[in-house]
Amino acid sequence: MERNEIIAELYFIKKMKQIDIAEKLNISKYIVSRTLSKDPRYKEEKEKRRQEAIKRHNEKKAESV
Repeated sequence: MERNEIIAELYFIKKMKQIDIAEKLNISKYIVSRTLSKDPRYKEEKEKRRQEAIKRHNEKKAESV
């Protein structure tokens, strides 16, 4: 399996963060980011993760009130 496929699998299937992928593969985060940005699924996945983070944040905020 080539590096681009491994990066895609770790990001899209295993839901790893870019920095964690970079550390696992011993490459720079820039390479991971550049590779993912070329993938047509990236924008949708990035937005999905952003929405999930907002939801988690709002849930924690509501718990503390």
